[in-house]
Amino acid sequence: MVTYSEDFSQSSWLKIASGSGVSPSITSNYAISPDGTQNASRVILDAGTASPSSLSMVRTNVSGLSNPHNSSISFYVKSNTLDNYKILVYNESLNPIEVIANNSWQRIELSTTVSLSSDRIHLGLWDFGGILTDSYADVSIWGAQLEEQSYATSYIPTNGSIATRLADVANNSGNSTLINSTEGVLYAEIAALADDSNERYFGASDGTTSNRISLWYYSATNGLAVAVYSGGVAQFFTTTILSNDIDYNKVAIKYKENDFALWVNGTEVSTDTSGSVPIGLNRLSFDRASGANNFYGKTKALAVYKEALTDAQLQSLTTQ
Repeated sequence: MVTYSEDFSQSSWLKIASGSGVSPSITSNYAISPDGTQNASRVILDAGTASPSSLSMVRTNVSGLSNPHNSSISFYVKSNTLDNYKILVYNESLNPIEVIANNSWQRIELSTTVSLSSDRIHLGLWDFGGILTDSYADVSIWGAQLEEQSYATSYIPTNGSIATRLADVANNSGNSTLINSTEGVLYAEIAALADDSNERYFGASDGTTSNRISLWYYSATNGLAVAVYSGGVAQFFTTTILSNDIDYNKVAIKYKENDFALWVNGTEVSTDTSGSVPIGLNRLSFDRASGANNFYGKTKALAVYKEALTDAQLQSLTTQ
C-alpha cells in the first residue's frame, strides 16, 4: 500500500519538521540495499534539540482501509556512520516503538490494530510516547511496506503504484524417481507468519489427499500436526506444541512400513510402529495436496530423503 517503497524523495513521502527541527534531507539511490543494488535512500534527520515540541520525520499516508483494520508496517534501516541512532516508528495507532539503527541492515516490523480507515508509516526523531530519540540521525532506508494484516510478509517493491502479493508456486517440485513411496524422510525448516487459527499445510503426495505426508500448523497455540495417509486411511497422526511457531523450527517426518517418527529440533517427539506407507508419492506442494489450505509461512529448507534415516541422523538433521 506504499506507492514508493525505495525512493523517499517522492512527494508521497512527506518531510515534516516542527519546533527546532529541520525538514529531512533525502538522497535517492545512495546506498547498496539488502537486494544488492544501489537503491536505498539516505535520510538525514535533525530535530535540533529533540523534545515533545521539536521533530524531524518522514511520513506516508494510506486511506480507504477497513475500520478497524490490522496494520503491519515494515522497512529496512541502517546507520550511514559509525554511530548508532535512536529513532521513533509508529503507525496510525500511535503506539510507537524505539529503533536503534546501527551500521548493519535490519528489518523493522510493527503490527497493531488501528481503529480508523486510514493508516501511515511515520519514522524519525521526536520525543513521543515515552521514547526519547536522538536529536540527529544519518540513516539509509529501503523497502517500506504497509499491509492490512496482522503480520508483515516478505518485501514487495513498488515504484509509483501499490502492488499485490501473488502466491509463490513450487514448479517441477518432485517426481516418482525422486520421492520414494517405500520409505523416506520429509524434512523442513519453517516458521509461521503468525500464531493464529489458520491451518497451513505442505507435504508430499500423489496429487490427492488419499496418499500423502502432510505437515501443518493447526489451531492450537504454537501447534504443529503431522499425518501420513495411505489409501485414504490415516496411518500416522500426531500433534506437538512448539516453543514458538513464529521462530524457525527444524522438522523431520520418517516414514517406513510399521516405522513412523516425528523429530523436532533434535528431539524425537512421537513414533508409531504400525501402519502402511503412502502409494505413488510423486510431488511436493505447499497445500493439503488438493489445492486447499495453502502454506503461509517462511521456508529455509525443504527436502525429501529416499531412505528412512537413523535416529542419530535425524537428531543431527534437526538439531538447531
